[in-house]
Amino acid sequence: MNWRSAENYDDYFQDRTHVSSGTPVELLGKASTMFTYGAGNYTTIRPVEGESFLEVRGGVGDRSAYLAVLEQLVLTDVDTWLAAMPPAVVMPAERDETIAEMLEGVRTPPGFDLGTIPADELGDRYHFGARVTGTVACAWVERWQQSTRAGNEAEAAEAAAALQSSKDWPILLEMNDQGDYPEVLWEIADKVSAGHFPVGYKQGLGCD
Repeated sequence: MNWRSAENYDDYFQDRTHVSSGTPVELLGKASTMFTYGAGNYTTIRPVEGESFLEVRGGVGDRSAYLAVLEQLVLTDVDTWLAAMPPAVVMPAERDETIAEMLEGVRTPPGFDLGTIPADELGDRYHFGARVTGTVACAWVERWQQSTRAGNEAEAAEAAAALQSSKDWPILLEMNDQGDYPEVLWEIADKVSAGHFPVGYKQGLGCD
């Protein structure tokens, strides 16, 4: 489920019409439009309400199963929704403390701004750790690229060494048994250390 800005409604709706023709359905009491991506893969866009609109996408079986899920959804207030989150989710009130804890043992670039770490999505500890470390790693790659272009070998070497040090970042070592994100970051670090620009690093690390 994604709550998106109202100003983007027309663009998203038009994009979905390229997937399939729309089918009228009801979502949370409003006449909405469902699109079919393929067998068992559907998305529904609810009209703008206030400053946002809702899109619900899922592959939960056939059309009947998907519609059954839509019927189970209810609107609620923010506090009730947050209270229903599983324990692994990093809550907004825990964000700053969790970032500080995850950055222990992590080399950050000079002047690194904690405010650049995305905070608009909830996620479990693994995905939050990916956002934190990814933001740091992206900053180091950008610094390496800029320094290399400027012929500043010292700064470029510093950035490459910082990326290599990610193999010892405690949060990545913790995450390594849970998914592939640390391995992706380390592969990018190796490319930089070898003097090669890591093509596609923004997608791999989730850089904004």
